[in-house]
Amino acid sequence: MVVVDIPCPVCARTDAVEKRGLNAYYCRACERAFDADAIR
Repeated sequence: MVVVDIPCPVCARTDAVEKRGLNAYYCRACERAFDADAIR
């Protein structure tokens, strides 16, 4: 998947967040999935 430059809402890392769908993201660092509403 594509790594995007947004912070993870759980661990705050910006170098490990992948876009997994239209509004779906996954953090490889803390292994959490979240949606676009979680980053607002």
